[in-house]
Amino acid sequence: MKKVTTVCPYCAAGCKLRLLVEDGRIVRAEAAMGKK
Repeated sequence: MKKVTTVCPYCAAGCKLRLLVEDGRIVRAEAAMGKK
């Protein structure tokens, strides 16, 4: 599995997300800790 950090597109707050990707598909999404 690969971990990818990205920004949530839902609003303008810019929260970071950590996505776990397997075979090109997102299998889990969780909050990424740290500053925006």
